[in-house]
Amino acid sequence: MTPEDAPCTRTEREEGPDAAQRDSLYSSLLTLIFGFVQILACLALGDLVVALAGVPVPGAILGMMLLLIVLSVKGHVKGDGQGHGEGLAAIRVSDLLLALLPLFFVPAGTGVIALVARIRLDALPLLAGLVLSWAAGLAVTAVVSRFALKAQNGFRSRRAS
Repeated sequence: MTPEDAPCTRTEREEGPDAAQRDSLYSSLLTLIFGFVQILACLALGDLVVALAGVPVPGAILGMMLLLIVLSVKGHVKGDGQGHGEGLAAIRVSDLLLALLPLFFVPAGTGVIALVARIRLDALPLLAGLVLSWAAGLAVTAVVSRFALKAQNGFRSRRAS
């Protein structure tokens, strides 16, 4: 048996042109897994706070607020949206989920098509509910925006004095 015919040793297999590419892939995969764990941990903590404290806010909302606080403390929340914090795992995962977001609408669209006969029967109540909820959301947004603008102007005038 010549040395060329001998099976490769482990170190010989790990060294090669594909080793760096494989290591990069493993690193990216581990980063994504860690990001999912970060997001799910914030979600679980939000649910835990709701369950223990009886706060009348959904646990997912508290989890998102917790994630925002964590990212703000670490300095990864920037207002320019130019990719600051790209190395943070939770941000990389959220970018991935946003890219896949249209896929989450497929089951809902399938359900609408499957129930089109039922929707035709209840079209008037559905349309009324849609219009009323839209109008209520618009009114609440207007009131909150007006309040926020007044508060912002009051804050600016106090700072200028």
